[in-house]
Amino acid sequence: MYETALESSIAGYSNDHPSVAACYSNIRTMYKSQGEYAKALVQHKKSLEIKIWFFGCEDEGVATSYNDIGNVYFAQGDYGNTLLQHQKSLEIRIRVLSCDSVETAVSYNNIWRVYNKQGDYENVLLQPPKSLEINLWVYGHKYPHVADSYHNIGIFHQKQGKSEEALNQYKKSLEIRIQMY
Repeated sequence: MYETALESSIAGYSNDHPSVAACYSNIRTMYKSQGEYAKALVQHKKSLEIKIWFFGCEDEGVATSYNDIGNVYFAQGDYGNTLLQHQKSLEIRIRVLSCDSVETAVSYNNIWRVYNKQGDYENVLLQPPKSLEINLWVYGHKYPHVADSYHNIGIFHQKQGKSEEALNQYKKSLEIRIQMY
């Protein structure tokens, strides 16, 4: 169905219209969910090229595409390319949205995931507090992203062998989740 929608969008618009980019994004979602990462990346890159051509490099949609491409690389275990894509996304989001937008917090958190997976604990500690700070400012104390940030900080402390600090962060995360539900 997505391929039919793509054909219709190309016929109705042109190859470089945002509707065509959206169709490529939908197709890549299916490939990624099926574990066909190489095919997902091809679709992502087609969508990204259209977005850059249509909107320019300084656009939230472009930042989101870099973020999504990074997530595919992460699923493949290619952390070098993951980090590169998430850093591109972060840089655009800071310039276009602001350094304290929710999307920027997502980028910080995604970069944290890469550092954590690589065992780069010097950089790990920098990312969750930035994400937590933004999420607290935007949402307040009772929100899933805030709970996620506390949980991520707990993971970091646990990997460092700091069980008591990890437990404190996990408790903060749990308290938020209990209050929400």
